[in-house]
Amino acid sequence: MHFNRAIFLLSGLHLLYFIGTYSVDLILRKYPTNKASDFKFRKYSEQVEENRSSLNKVSEGDKKKTNTFSEINGLPNATRRLQVNSHKYELLLNEPDVCRTISGKIEPIFLLVLMISSSENFEQRIRQRKSCLSIQNVSGKRVKSVFLLGNPGNKTIKDLIYKESAKYHDILMENFYDSYRNLTLKTIMGLKWASIYCPAAAYVMKTDDDVFINLTSAATYFEEIPSKSVMSGFLWPNSKPYRVRTSKWYLSRKEYSKDRFPKYLSGMCYVLSGDLPRRLFEESLSVPYLFLEDVYIGLLSERLHVSKLHSSKFLIQKTAYNFCTFRDAIAVHLYHPALVDTYWEKQLKMSISNSTCSQERK
Repeated sequence: MHFNRAIFLLSGLHLLYFIGTYSVDLILRKYPTNKASDFKFRKYSEQVEENRSSLNKVSEGDKKKTNTFSEINGLPNATRRLQVNSHKYELLLNEPDVCRTISGKIEPIFLLVLMISSSENFEQRIRQRKSCLSIQNVSGKRVKSVFLLGNPGNKTIKDLIYKESAKYHDILMENFYDSYRNLTLKTIMGLKWASIYCPAAAYVMKTDDDVFINLTSAATYFEEIPSKSVMSGFLWPNSKPYRVRTSKWYLSRKEYSKDRFPKYLSGMCYVLSGDLPRRLFEESLSVPYLFLEDVYIGLLSERLHVSKLHSSKFLIQKTAYNFCTFRDAIAVHLYHPALVDTYWEKQLKMSISNSTCSQERK
């Protein structure tokens, strides 16, 4: 009797294992990666998790004797701490060669632009490519840009994104759902990608697709700030969480218990020194998720003791077009995002004609 029951239980376990394995296979088929090089990206997360598990099996004394994965193969130091926010999402679209030469070597990049975009914003991405992101060289220094997307969940939109990616080769997309509350995931994706595929970038800019960015002005500004452990943008020094449930930015005490946020830079646009993407990504693994992307980056940077520089060249208020304003700014939050390419052409024409601020036009 007991023997038959044991056989029955073992058969049930084998059946559950088969169903689980088959389900995983279906999921992987549903969300395939589009390039073999994505293996490196997935392996990164897998080794992070394996490292955490192995550390749980050794004593504190043994931990002190063991080299970190960072010292061995470039994996993050943060794996030695408890992970509460491991970023295990997979790239559905990757562009691993953006920061490489034709021969495959990592290319020194002056500025990498990570532009967050909603999956359905096809026209806005085209406008940005024709205007602000058309700049690939500033004063002889290389500039590269990619868009950060989540999975739209809609097959028609997803198929169009795949076609767009095949044409432009500038889209990164992971398999988390594309939504406002997942903006932080997009930024973490960008930081992780930059640390693996574009580690030689001197500066990294994170911005949104409704922003006019002036890379010439940015390049001049970078010469005035430190090149390590620094970030710059519009600084919010003493903000409070929204506790009203109807607010778009509502945070419960459970999500964030303190009465004030740390200093943080507006998520509209900010710039990081090239050493920070990896450090911020590593730190994110041990910091609970917060959907307010700019606040979350502020929390990470505070823990890392990163210098935050305020600059009036980052215009966070939605701004109407003005030649001098757009000429001097690094980033302008647009009243009419669809006109970003129109404004770009105006700036170009007026610059060529040597217009001065006394001749400004609206």
